[in-house]
Amino acid sequence: MSPQKCSLCLQHRELRNSHILPKFVVSWLKKNTPGRIRKGDSPNLRIQDSDKMPLLCNTCEETLSKWETAFTEKVFNPVHAGKLAQGQISYGPWAMKCLVSISWRVLLFHSLSQGLPNLCDQHVIEESKRALERMRLFLIDEIPSPEPYGQHLLPMEIIKDHTLSEISPFMNRYIVSIVDHDVIGSKDSAYIYSKLGTLLLFGIIVEPSIGEWDGTRVAVDEGVLRIQKYSIPARIWRFIDDRSNLVAQLHSQISDTQKEKIEASMQKDRNMLASSKLAQAIEEDIQFCGTEAFEIKSQTMRKANERIGPQKAIRNYINLLSRPFRF
Repeated sequence: MSPQKCSLCLQHRELRNSHILPKFVVSWLKKNTPGRIRKGDSPNLRIQDSDKMPLLCNTCEETLSKWETAFTEKVFNPVHAGKLAQGQISYGPWAMKCLVSISWRVLLFHSLSQGLPNLCDQHVIEESKRALERMRLFLIDEIPSPEPYGQHLLPMEIIKDHTLSEISPFMNRYIVSIVDHDVIGSKDSAYIYSKLGTLLLFGIIVEPSIGEWDGTRVAVDEGVLRIQKYSIPARIWRFIDDRSNLVAQLHSQISDTQKEKIEASMQKDRNMLASSKLAQAIEEDIQFCGTEAFEIKSQTMRKANERIGPQKAIRNYINLLSRPFRF
């Protein structure tokens, strides 16, 4: 195979089939929830991995792997083991490197594969190109910071109490059983979204009101994650809620035959199921929404259409179809 240009170092070398989201994310999904990994666009088939694309040479892959290993061991695993409830979790410069590398890969993947259909204004599209290059320069140590394209990390947990006027009946299952990424935006805002287990990462492309984010900003050098009051823009919460509603469509596409297999598989793993985050998520979704937690209702999808428009709702649904989920 003739060498191709590595997207990070720009050297002509043989390329690896690079994970868009790090492998540790799907590994966590496999380990911590019962059932099998499936993909939204083929929910009746089991899969073993998430999105890949030939992007990086072996040297750059190894560089990213070092940051991912540090992030997995010192942040991702402790967060998902409940360590945040016991105190703060410290991180070093490798955290920003890891998170920028994820946002950079997600933005590059969507730019190359889909052309960023959710970015509807030309100046936002141009800004996404500048963000892509500045993040690349940060990753190869050409500049000391990716700013103004900051990274915001929102730790989520199963929601057991809330004061919201409404919440998706599939919210908690989205939190614990979906791997997701996308590039989202409007006329005057744009973000790179990556769902890393229960950690939600937002890379800023354009943000007209940065003051609406509080407690989520990742420091370039070192910082801490802790349980605290987080603030995010209302449009970001609506996006998460709408994304959760799309989970209903994924469930509805599973055939009766596969549902029987899923039930049989879960019966075998019933001890794991009983103590799993998925079981807790289902219980809390029922607590909030009753039988709606198992029903695909037209008004559930209509809310998303009303909020973001039918065309964008369809695009978001198509994007989510390619993401792994657990059932």
